[in-house]
Amino acid sequence: MARSWSEIVHDVIYHPSGRPDPAFEAHLYREESIRLGREQLKLMEMQTSALERSLEQMQTQFSEIVSYLDYGFSELRDAIALGFEISTKATTSAIARSAWLTQQALAESRDAIVRGFRDLQAAFTFGLTQIVWHQEQTNKLLTDILSVLKAPRKTEADEMRETGRRGLP
Repeated sequence: MARSWSEIVHDVIYHPSGRPDPAFEAHLYREESIRLGREQLKLMEMQTSALERSLEQMQTQFSEIVSYLDYGFSELRDAIALGFEISTKATTSAIARSAWLTQQALAESRDAIVRGFRDLQAAFTFGLTQIVWHQEQTNKLLTDILSVLKAPRKTEADEMRETGRRGLP
């Protein structure tokens, strides 16, 4: 797979260990989505223009045929040509609207994916913070227990002193 120079530089500078960056991957996905959307829109525009040319050729051929068959039906010929022209414009307009709606849907999908990645990052950060906090609490307790276990005689002496202060049972 061909990689752009910016991707290679990004990997070398920010990820020398080879681990991917989710935010950069989201950026690449977003850029790829935009590029594909633009390509699709361009193809749809090309398809629309090809369809327009084809319809114009058909209209020209139809006009020629009607002119050959001109037996005094000039009003009928004009009405048919006008109907064909209106139909051509309506078809072209519908295709253009479809291309615009497709682009809007792609943009909304891209934005939803970006929001999802941000929400996932926030949840992941919160979870890691909770884990670190619990680990710090556990480390303090384990340090206190270790100090008691390292000095068993002192602990026994402290317990006897406390028993002496309270009085004999």
